[in-house]
Amino acid sequence: MDEAYKIAEQLEVPAFVVKDGTTTVIVGMYFNTKAKESVDDKVKRMIRGEVRTGNISVGSGN
Repeated sequence: MDEAYKIAEQLEVPAFVVKDGTTTVIVGMYFNTKAKESVDDKVKRMIRGEVRTGNISVGSGN
């Protein structure tokens, strides 16, 4: 198993690994249990904002 995945598994927060060429990034996530909006609500709000400002593109992501 790749070293980055081993590190991500050892973190005490949810995490995932993103690789782009020779660059590897371990992304850890934190969720505030006292937040006023859920993760779903936050993501929907962010997407609506991107659509409103025109900063979103539709495609395969490649």
